[in-house]
Amino acid sequence: MYDITVLADSINQNKSRINEVLHIGYANWDSLLNRIEAQEESSHEDFADEQVWTFLVVCIYAIQGMDGINALAQALIKTKLPSPTKAWFEVLPLPLRLREGSTHLDLAFGTISQRSGTQSGIKLERNENSWICFVECKWYSDIAGYVSHDRQRNQLARVIENALYFNRGDWFPKTVHVTLITPEVFESSPTNSRFYQYKYAEYRNVESGAKHLVRDLATSCLPFRRPFPDINERLSSLHLNWVSYETLFRQAPKSPLKQPFLDFANKFNGTRRTLLSQNKLDGQ
Repeated sequence: MYDITVLADSINQNKSRINEVLHIGYANWDSLLNRIEAQEESSHEDFADEQVWTFLVVCIYAIQGMDGINALAQALIKTKLPSPTKAWFEVLPLPLRLREGSTHLDLAFGTISQRSGTQSGIKLERNENSWICFVECKWYSDIAGYVSHDRQRNQLARVIENALYFNRGDWFPKTVHVTLITPEVFESSPTNSRFYQYKYAEYRNVESGAKHLVRDLATSCLPFRRPFPDINERLSSLHLNWVSYETLFRQAPKSPLKQPFLDFANKFNGTRRTLLSQNKLDGQ
């Protein structure tokens, strides 16, 4: 039987520890905890709040301090971490194009700091080994296929462009990672039901990915706010990855939060039941 509000209470008891390495931008701690607590008391077992799932993932790593967050970042970039990092949750880089607002990032890591006078704004730190990872998280939702003033500008291309041109004046990150986090059922499915599955496959293709990405970015009718280097100059720094929520759940370090979280995930992750059904159909 599931113990009511154990997870929400455990997170709140460790708030100070978590917030040492987690910066929360335009989200609200109390609201997030209230939504977790409400779900713990709910009989509905298909919880689809991707902001809360992402917050929970960060918390089960952040409770282990910088070591935990570094382990999370390394899992997301799938290579050795260039330097230690904090986690930046629900933050805003400056917009690149006219008539387009700031891109809302679900998560960010790297040589990043807070923009003065803002809670959610981030900026690049000047560093010889500067690097970033911008993360787009989806549960059941899909990437948007357009923005208000450009009906052909898809959300994944926009996040990638914001990562490539994230800057501090004429300083750009040496290494750029853009990572998708979704439930495992969408990462491993032989059926493409989401727009991001098609676009990720296009942009990730070794032979033609750059061509497809350059094409999609070039079709935007929104002018840049300032001159930037040619996109082809920046593409060599780009690394695309896709990681499932479940992989991050399994790899989380041992802590007082891990078991309450795994109990929560086992009960309320409805995509897990879909994946089990899919595996049965595939004979696994």
